[in-house]
Amino acid sequence: SDQPFVTSSPASTTPLALISTEAVRTTATADGTYDNGFKWILTFTVPDNETNLQMRFTDFTSGSNSIPAANNIRIYSSQSSNATTTSSAITSTNNDYGTVMTLTGDSDATTPGRQVQVAIEVKVPFGTPPASGYTTTFGVRTAVPTP
Repeated sequence: SDQPFVTSSPASTTPLALISTEAVRTTATADGTYDNGFKWILTFTVPDNETNLQMRFTDFTSGSNSIPAANNIRIYSSQSSNATTTSSAITSTNNDYGTVMTLTGDSDATTPGRQVQVAIEVKVPFGTPPASGYTTTFGVRTAVPTP
């Protein structure tokens, strides 16, 4: 008798979603270091089969003050294989989607999809005027790796 066969894996039933935002450092010093800059932890649910994650950011702004995204934002995740810590973090080079973070872990295997915590750090360049209420927008996308 004929047997069914699968030609491709089914798409994940778990959509990409931002689950939470944790503000770790909400004040910063304009000294050009990540240690004294802003920091957040974003938790995402990612489809299980989509192990390529990319992020993009607009420049941070507060009134007429700005912090360029290029060379001032880095991301990393202990659920990745190539950007696991500050020393291997991916640094934004422009306002477009950056280098692919390869996801290999899951921070909560009991929750459907892959749970990923991404640290986002922003350094404030020397000479940036003091300001409060800096804002940005970001994008995140995931994809199945190409063979």
